[in-house]
Order: sequence, then structure tokens, then C-alpha cells
Amino acid sequence: MVNMTNRMNKILVILISFMFVSCSKLADNNIQKKTPSPSGNHTAIVFSRDAGATTVFNTQVSIIDSDKQLPDSPGNIFISDRMDAINVFWSNERELHIVLPEKETRIYKRE
Repeated sequence: MVNMTNRMNKILVILISFMFVSCSKLADNNIQKKTPSPSGNHTAIVFSRDAGATTVFNTQVSIIDSDKQLPDSPGNIFISDRMDAINVFWSNERELHIVLPEKETRIYKRE
């Protein structure tokens, strides 16, 4: 009976360990470019988000306060299915331009 209890405890430890590992960070943001706004209060960040084999290639853009880190989440203003380098530039404090390559691009989010 003691041997069976030890075996069950080991299985339980393995299952709990697996749960912690599988619930850890599910995606990585790979920053390609940071472009500060004219005042320096905000930053446009161009990045790709890799969530493993089930995700398509992508390029995303988020605008965040300059004193903050890029959150572990998808882009908050732009998501496309291309890995091509895109260009971003601010025309003023409230307007960011995103220039895409001439290739066909599916855009999943544009705000």
C-alpha cells in the first residue's frame, strides 16, 4: 500500500509540474523596431509574435506609453500576416503611418 501511495504521489507531482509548464508564457514578442512619437511620450513598436507551430508569420504594431514595456499581447493597432519589414513614422503626435511592402498582405487588425 505504501508503494502505491508513493507512485501516486510521483504521478501527481509530474501532472502538477506539467500544468505549470504548459500554462507558462504561450507566445514571444520579437521586437523589430521602436519609433518614438515627436514628443517622446509614446512609442510605436513593430514586432512579430511567435506562439509556436500553430501561428502564421506575422508583423504587428502597438503604441504604448514610452515609460512602459511592450505587454505580452497581440498588437493593439495593427496585425498582418507578413514577416516583411514594414516602415512606421509619425506625422504628428496623434498620427502614425504604417507603410507596407508592395506584396499582397492580409490585414487582421487596423485601427
